[in-house]
Amino acid sequence: MFKSIGTTLFAGFITLLPVVLTIYLLVWLAVSSEQVLGGALQWILPDLIYFPGLGMIVGLVLVFFVGFLMKAIFIRQLFTFSERLLYRLPFIKTVYRVMRDLLDEFDQNPVLVSGAYNAGPNAVKRWLRTRPTGEAAIWIETLPYYETRDYIPRVLAFTTIYDWRMGGDLKRISSRMPHIESGKIGVKGYTDVVCRD
Repeated sequence: MFKSIGTTLFAGFITLLPVVLTIYLLVWLAVSSEQVLGGALQWILPDLIYFPGLGMIVGLVLVFFVGFLMKAIFIRQLFTFSERLLYRLPFIKTVYRVMRDLLDEFDQNPVLVSGAYNAGPNAVKRWLRTRPTGEAAIWIETLPYYETRDYIPRVLAFTTIYDWRMGGDLKRISSRMPHIESGKIGVKGYTDVVCRD
C-alpha cells in the first residue's frame, strides 16, 4: 500500500515538475529582463517612450529572435543531414545528384531540366545554341526528338497533378513553363478544381 502511494506521488511529482519549472523560468525571465533591459531602456529612451514592462517585452522579442535563429540553423542542418543521407543510398544517390546538377546547370528551368534528363544535357545545350528561343510551348513542340517532345509536357502535367494531390494550389502548367531564355518561372497562374459527382 505504501509502495502504491509512493509511486503515485512520484508520478505526480514527475508530471508537475516540468510545468512548475517552466512557470518559474518564465517568471524569472520576465522579472530579470525587466530589471536588466528595463534599466538600459530607461537610460536610452526618453521618458515619453519608456513604460514599465517594456524591458519584459524586449526580452520576449529577444528570446523569440534567438529561437528563430536556432530554428533556421536547425532546419539548415537537418537539410544538410538529409542530403548526406540521400548521397549514401545507391540508386537514389545517382538520380538525386543528376537532378541537382541539372537544376543547377539549367537555372532551375523545369522545361530545360526535364529535356536534359530525357535527351541529355548536351542535346539541350545544342538546341539552345542552334534553335530559336522564346515561348517554351513552341520550343517544346518543335524539338527534333519525339520522345523529348512527349516527355516534357508529361512531366509538367504530372507535377501539377502531384502538387494538387498533395493539397497544394493547382498551378497552371503554363506557370511551370518560363520563356526559354529567362530561366525563371514567370506566370503565377492558379485555377480552381471542380469535381462533380
